Amino acid sequence: VIVKLERVQFLKRKTGPLLNRFGLCRNSIVTAGEVIELPLMHIDKTKELERHCMNFLEKVDTDV
Repeated sequence: VIVKLERVQFLKRKTGPLLNRFGLCRNSIVTAGEVIELPLMHIDKTKELERHCMNFLEKVDTDV
């Protein structure tokens, strides 16, 4: 699945006791039309993805 970053409304991060123990998160990308579930990711990679999206979206001046 390919999603333009301009279409992203927000990112969801889910954790729990077992996932925390291994440093993992369940992540979703939410757009106006769909929710894309990502595979389990390490918390550091999740934070990197969030920073990347936020840095990109701060520079975009269009409203989709």
